[in-house]
Amino acid sequence: MPKISRRSVMGGIAAIPAALAPAAAFASSEGPDIDPSPRRAATELDPLLGLIERYRAGCAAYQCGSRGNRDDEALDALADVTYFPPMRDIEEWTRPAVSREGASAALRLVLTEIGDFPPSGMLPPLLNAALAYLEAEA
Repeated sequence: MPKISRRSVMGGIAAIPAALAPAAAFASSEGPDIDPSPRRAATELDPLLGLIERYRAGCAAYQCGSRGNRDDEALDALADVTYFPPMRDIEEWTRPAVSREGASAALRLVLTEIGDFPPSGMLPPLLNAALAYLEAEA
């Protein structure tokens, strides 16, 4: 059975219409100090939530940038500047989530990862962060 790579799955997902992906979150033309939304405030208070959102935005940017591209080197380079840095940071995460939103986002990402990439290295850190938050709330 051939091994399925994260990049090949991400490239396959690129066929999904851009309207279904939050690519705008990654490529916003506004500066970082322009958005006074409660969502932005939550991501500033919970670094895990911000990291998960950067990962999701990186995945969306990769999907948009990889459409029709079959050059492995170009796809690797695109992964290196889109989703890979926050994915690596999640895999190295050791702290608990600090908000219910962060814990929920971690669990939602775990569910996505289980469906798409069963051996994902992001699963243990995300589960530990969410569980630590939920146990501290009890």
